[in-house]
Amino acid sequence: MPDCWLRTPDAALALACSQNHLKRSRDISGGFLVEGEDWCPGTSRTAPITWNVERIRAAFLYRGRQVRKAAQLAKAS
Repeated sequence: MPDCWLRTPDAALALACSQNHLKRSRDISGGFLVEGEDWCPGTSRTAPITWNVERIRAAFLYRGRQVRKAAQLAKAS
């Protein structure tokens, strides 16, 4: 299946998160989403950011699993 690239409002809706969460998750903001792979800036300062919805969904799933696993380990010790 080809990658699905959406503008910020549409990507946030598709991923069930806020637009701010997406923007905070970018690597330039200290997050884990990689420029050119997970998101792409526009061609100008005011152009929309586009987001690779399928890659981001997989990244969210992976991070969620890691958080739950860490919580289980902390609870067990």
